[in-house]
Amino acid sequence: MDEIPYWRLGTLDKYEPWGDYVVVKFARWAFEKFPGAEDKLGTQMKAVGEVMSFGKNYKEAFQKAIRSLEIGRYGLGFAKDFHQKSLEELMELLWEPSSERQFIMYEALRKGADMEALYRRTQIMMGKRLSELNLRQKAITYFGVKEALFPFNLFPEVDPLLGPEMRSTGEVWGMANSFGLAFYKAQEVAQQVLPREGTVLITVSEADRPAVLEVARQFQHLGFKILATKGTHQFLAGQGIPSQPVLKLPEGRPHILDLIQNREIHLVINTPAGKFSKFDDSYIRKAAIRYKIPYITTLAGALAAARGIAAARQQPIEVLSLQNYHTRLGCGRISQAGASMACG
Repeated sequence: MDEIPYWRLGTLDKYEPWGDYVVVKFARWAFEKFPGAEDKLGTQMKAVGEVMSFGKNYKEAFQKAIRSLEIGRYGLGFAKDFHQKSLEELMELLWEPSSERQFIMYEALRKGADMEALYRRTQIMMGKRLSELNLRQKAITYFGVKEALFPFNLFPEVDPLLGPEMRSTGEVWGMANSFGLAFYKAQEVAQQVLPREGTVLITVSEADRPAVLEVARQFQHLGFKILATKGTHQFLAGQGIPSQPVLKLPEGRPHILDLIQNREIHLVINTPAGKFSKFDDSYIRKAAIRYKIPYITTLAGALAAARGIAAARQQPIEVLSLQNYHTRLGCGRISQAGASMACG
């Protein structure tokens, strides 16, 4: 973010919200790319991405989001042939959730659809305030962690650093009675299985060194052997945390890549040095993907990983359905579309 220009404060890492605006996210669908696929939505992730738009009000942001889909639509009206269908035909189409539901609903409203009838078909609340829904606060005793899925294993030549461009191909969700265990489960489902013991490589940029201290302490407490590159090693040593120095690729052998190839490193914590660094550290992240070593590129993620490993050591991992969690909370049923009905 510190390399992306931002007109107001210089670079995007200094961005702060200002003024009043509305943000709308709109899912992208690509059923036309999968012959034989049925345009029918449920609990399975079928979106291939999403767009996000900003506006001074909801109408402006919503219209911009639709244009950003780049499917030749500039609003909700006149999509496909929905405007030529009768109200009865439109209402029949609304029984099944699909990627066209918003556009069908618009035409149904334009032709005089009754709000209650629309609600019965879609379970979408319209025209009511939250204060009118008789919702009551209920203690939620579980934690949920969503993790994005990325296809970097299919593109080993690509540096897996993230930026403003959408790269995820889906997401997973871990649930448990603690944040740590929920995070651990989310990583496991995302094919980033965190090791419960072994050796962790810590190599961070100079700007991140003060904040890496707590990360190193957590992994030391967990009994992990810590490897660190020169600058990180010297910083940790100055703070009384033991680590073993390891060479970067240009510094001689055995270096980081040798250790990853030999499976002597079980977790990689690497915050990127940036484009202006003397050394390119992307080979560390690429190697971790190639040899299926879990890697983390943020210190917040590293702390969460430490909490997850600690939690996974203390209690068995339990697999429950959403219905089981919902029943334990004493809520109502779960709808066929997978959305939780409000507790009340």
